[in-house]
Amino acid sequence: LDSCCALSVMRHLKRLAQAPHPNGSRGRGLATGGRAVLVSIHQPRPAIWALIDQVSVLVGGCLLYSGPSSLLVPWIQAHAPSWGPYLPATHGTIPDWLLDAAALAPLAPKATAALVQMPVLSVVPGGLIC
Repeated sequence: LDSCCALSVMRHLKRLAQAPHPNGSRGRGLATGGRAVLVSIHQPRPAIWALIDQVSVLVGGCLLYSGPSSLLVPWIQAHAPSWGPYLPATHGTIPDWLLDAAALAPLAPKATAALVQMPVLSVVPGGLIC
């Protein structure tokens, strides 16, 4: 998809995630207020990134982070200091920074293994998970 169509699709998915369950039931443990929608996206533009509630980051085939997108940068900076600080004027978007950091300063397998022991994703009602 081009970036305009991708944004349109993601906005639709966000609305779908926040829409009440059709029969008013709690479904699979989610609150009545929405559904979990999972998407896979490589390098979202800022408008798409702003729609994402939860994110899972894979590095070298290993889960590095899974949690709220709003906590991703502080978590990475605390647990992977070799990647340096995120500077929007220098790095662009958060996904761009992650891709550059992972390519330029890969984490040692032992470090990655230690990090992935951290708590992983907890689904939030009405959330868009990427």
